[in-house]
Amino acid sequence: MPPKKTDRQAQGTEVLPFSLLFDQKSLVTIRRTLKTPWGLKIMEDLRNQCKEILNKGLETKDGAWVQVSHDAMTLAFVGFVDGSEEYLFAAKVRVLAVSRTDPLLWKQMLDTGEGVTGMCLALDWGWKAYSEQEAIAVIEAIIASAIENGDPAAALNNYPDSGQNDGYTQSLAGFLRYDAKSPDLWGLSNARPWHKEIYTTNNWDVVVGSGLMLGWAVVEKAVSTLKLPIGKTRALGFALDQKKIDTWYGIAKQRYLNFTSRCYSARGQYCEGPGYYSFGTQYGLLGLEVARRMKNEDLYSIGLKKSPYWQRELYPWDVAQGAMNLNDSRLDGHPYPHIIARLAAENQSAWMQEFFFKLIEATDRFSPLAIIWADPDLKPGSLQPDLLYVDFGETGDAVWRTGRSVEKDMQCIFRCGKWNGAHTHKDRNSLVLSAFGERLLVDAGVSWPYGTEVCEQYQRATIGHNTVLMGGKGQTGSNDLPTWGRVLRSEWDSLGNAFIVGDAKHCYAKASTALRAVRFDREGFVVVYDYCESPEKEYSVLWHADNRDGKAGISEEADGVVRITRPRAEVVIIPLVAPASIKQGQGYIDHGPKGSGVYVEVKQNNGVFLNVLVPLKPGEKAPYEIKGNGKERVILLTLRGKRHVLSLYEQGAGFLLDKIPFDLTKYY
Repeated sequence: MPPKKTDRQAQGTEVLPFSLLFDQKSLVTIRRTLKTPWGLKIMEDLRNQCKEILNKGLETKDGAWVQVSHDAMTLAFVGFVDGSEEYLFAAKVRVLAVSRTDPLLWKQMLDTGEGVTGMCLALDWGWKAYSEQEAIAVIEAIIASAIENGDPAAALNNYPDSGQNDGYTQSLAGFLRYDAKSPDLWGLSNARPWHKEIYTTNNWDVVVGSGLMLGWAVVEKAVSTLKLPIGKTRALGFALDQKKIDTWYGIAKQRYLNFTSRCYSARGQYCEGPGYYSFGTQYGLLGLEVARRMKNEDLYSIGLKKSPYWQRELYPWDVAQGAMNLNDSRLDGHPYPHIIARLAAENQSAWMQEFFFKLIEATDRFSPLAIIWADPDLKPGSLQPDLLYVDFGETGDAVWRTGRSVEKDMQCIFRCGKWNGAHTHKDRNSLVLSAFGERLLVDAGVSWPYGTEVCEQYQRATIGHNTVLMGGKGQTGSNDLPTWGRVLRSEWDSLGNAFIVGDAKHCYAKASTALRAVRFDREGFVVVYDYCESPEKEYSVLWHADNRDGKAGISEEADGVVRITRPRAEVVIIPLVAPASIKQGQGYIDHGPKGSGVYVEVKQNNGVFLNVLVPLKPGEKAPYEIKGNGKERVILLTLRGKRHVLSLYEQGAGFLLDKIPFDLTKYY
């Protein structure tokens, strides 16, 4: 392993040349960008983080390396932007401290959710930071770790709770396993069910592809530049073979082609959420840079030229408005701006270089999230500007809108799909609603760390989503025992009305029926009908609001009507049957404290709910009346000059809207 360095040695750039990560051209671009309103806010946040990092000191206890390595990059970035020797020195000390604790620094950083940082390090200074002998020793140690106990597939089994973070280890294990007679590179024949599912539909292709590409680069560099001999070496325990190395590169390349064709084609699907879209694309760009620099092969022209269809359609309006906060995403996430700036400064591909510079110079849109608008000329909906409803099939997502104006239109997203499509969230049959420039019904997302009480008991749990509880209990499921939802019916008409039915009974431990039917009406309201059967005696529906700015309000009116208000819009939730009780609670949005999210839980003694969601502009009226009893009970709604009548469907499960039946009887 590399010899230990002293803190005094850490002051020299020859030990840890961060200048390779932040060169002068990149810094000029970064500093220009950081003068924008967004940039000033980001730097203020980062400087505050640096102060907190220094105040808490250097943590060296077991398990602290993830945070320490992340802290090092934050300190390094601010140090170079501000010219702070204190921060640069603190960054170098932290990296070296992690190195002393575990020499596999690059592997560790790649195994974290902040793997992009590790990739930058591995690419830019990994084999330059040490002497050739030290670099060879580190490469050998990394590769040897992937075949611990002589089992190349051990890496996969060492990460039972990780969906995507072991891409680099997988690259090494995959290389070692490769054999023309055994194409099962990642041990899928013995993988758990959720592994197989994740491999097929999410960003595993690009994460593993990047790991494969970077692993190939390390070994290729070792062979060609560091003169690591072909043949058995002291730590590897196996023979390097040039044919295997070449095949390795080919597999990595194919992973990229799989990812770009699925995600960046005109109607590509990708169900990870906007934050993961951004990270996945960053992984991809780094790997593409490896191909360009080391193989002189430009893969940019093959992919990344189309705006991802799933992501573009599920955004409420525009990237500038922020994410919708599904699937662990943050509403306002802007990770690692220096990566984008560096790639922009160094990229030799004319198209990508032009795009990155435009991205950076567009002050109101600068963010890695904006990467998803990879074609700057492709505006939201430009493929089909009049398309008001999109159903994404087995991913379980559907989006409906009245149009694409921020101020005038509304949008609703419905979710009921596979375990991996839900990204381990227990959120099947949930929905979110945006209207008139406001997010009215929101998803908690996840930004609190996995394993924390907030994350596990609220943000990933059913209580953090706009769906149903049975007996006070939410949905079940785990990576070992995944649960699934499915869309049973999805249809729309030329007027812009749509109807979808989701089945989530597999997600509830005791449910025999868990149907949710949603009618999206072109006139500007949404009907939500739930039909649930289980041994439980109490059922609830949940409605969540974004209160990060403290400006969300929840009020209760006669007949169990709930009104959620935001500064620019509100939503009135009208139940057909008055509930048994209404309870308000405080939740969490992003990293916010308790109360950054607020919600209302509406309970009744049976599993049949009929609610009408009516988004309104400030001061706008929607006269409604609830009349009758039992089967004759109806909601009379007058909205924008038109009168609508809603009631339960007498002949079975379902409801009537203006005498048109929406029958669910055949689905249970």
